[in-house]
Amino acid sequence: MFNKINRTTRQDPHPGLIIASHHFSEPYPLVNEIDLLSLVTIDLLNQFVYPTFTGYGKFTITFTLKRSYGEEIAFTLGPAIPLTYQDCNLIPMSDVYANIYRCIKKYDEIYDGDCIVRVMIRVYLDGKKKDCPAISYDERDRILSSIIQAGLSETEPLKARNMQYQTLMIDDVHKPYAAGLLMIRPADEINDHIMIDTYFSEDYSIILDSFEERSEKQSMTINKKLLFCFRDSLNLLPGKLDALAKNLCPGLGVKGSIPYDEITLSNLASMKERVLDYMKQDIRLLGGVMQKAQEIYWKLYKVNIVSKITLSSLALTIFRMRYYDASNWPIHIPSKNEDIFIRRAYYGGHADAYKPHGKNLYFYDVNSLYPFIMKEFPMPGGVPVWNGNLGGKDLDSLFGFIEAYVECPKTIKKPFLPYRDKNKTLIFPTGEFVGVYYSEELKYARSIGYTVIPISGYLFEKKVSPFKDFVSSMFESRLDAKKSGNEALSFVYKILMNSLYGRFGINPNSIAQLPRSAMKIDTNI
Repeated sequence: MFNKINRTTRQDPHPGLIIASHHFSEPYPLVNEIDLLSLVTIDLLNQFVYPTFTGYGKFTITFTLKRSYGEEIAFTLGPAIPLTYQDCNLIPMSDVYANIYRCIKKYDEIYDGDCIVRVMIRVYLDGKKKDCPAISYDERDRILSSIIQAGLSETEPLKARNMQYQTLMIDDVHKPYAAGLLMIRPADEINDHIMIDTYFSEDYSIILDSFEERSEKQSMTINKKLLFCFRDSLNLLPGKLDALAKNLCPGLGVKGSIPYDEITLSNLASMKERVLDYMKQDIRLLGGVMQKAQEIYWKLYKVNIVSKITLSSLALTIFRMRYYDASNWPIHIPSKNEDIFIRRAYYGGHADAYKPHGKNLYFYDVNSLYPFIMKEFPMPGGVPVWNGNLGGKDLDSLFGFIEAYVECPKTIKKPFLPYRDKNKTLIFPTGEFVGVYYSEELKYARSIGYTVIPISGYLFEKKVSPFKDFVSSMFESRLDAKKSGNEALSFVYKILMNSLYGRFGINPNSIAQLPRSAMKIDTNI
């Protein structure tokens, strides 16, 4: 933790206030590195607050956050956290830590993917301050280690609720007619007897005349409050439910089926038993899948998947925790101009069909293509340098993202370089055009007959890939899991290995934050 801190500051504006901050070095920690940020906050309290105050005390936490597009903002996280009871006795550090953890966790989803530049605490006191003795690194480390060893920073995986709807299509709108809810706890055994709460619209036909009214009145409450944090399981565990269940929880059986096309309003009541049995089995399978995945990730990495929105976010957290060497491979966060230019070189795949029909065809699948490239090929590193005039430069001397004049001969029957036309359609043309490309793609294009003249671009250092250890570890661990017959573990390593790279290319324009006051759902759940 200490090697992430660039400098530490403290101010005492008046006897009732202490302001202390940790300023981080690049690469800055992410907002969803909750354990690290919680420990950093506790460290500030240990250095500047606990040794100095008497009487009642409380504090607030302020983050200075660097958004994915470069802007820095500062905001205070929630209300003040007490350090003492009303009688001025100290609240146990374990409880203070838990309150810090919960406070930070409220924001990891809203600002997922953004970086923290500084953590600041403002401590409000109503007693006298004593002189603050200096605390050694060893003592600070001992206190933080005791917190970790006590398990305070490794909160047990949270329970989760697995919910599913069944719907009818009416006037091109999905209308729910059945719903089920299963509470999943890490230690629970999921089987045919586990309690699944269900709702079936036609059970209320005596009370509510119309199907639309019955459909809209579905609700599930706990103490008259709806307390849900929604996650789409497909974003964390991509794949069909049947395949996921075979890998992660084969003992729960197979996914059932129902004739969706045959279910209508007129026969809905008679289909009740079949529909609910189908839905309950789906819920059991997804519950088993989530429980097993949560167990695996927790044992391997002490990461709770319920705290992550997407698989790529989960992979990035594990990479930064276990494999990233910031001292040898600092990752530059591009400015808005850099991002816009470089993103012009992101085109997508080449999916043109040159021969629409064929017989006796062979299909080729490259084994772990993205991980192989991530491990074996150099990557653009360091701070990019803009060069607005690359005319006359030798293409072989350039490494980075280059805007270039390109000419593709008509003799090339399957053109290699992509181009977006005026309608933003992706094509692979012959002829002359100008585009932005990764330098290594331009070098390959030239080798197969293209004419390439560099114009301008951002130039990088050519560096050994920072992903070598991550990919090697995941690949070897997956092979070991397959050899031992552990398909669940093999599946986890595979999806992690394939999900990391895309996170580094995430488009900041695709991320939207809403203030909590605007995050309202106008329907019952």
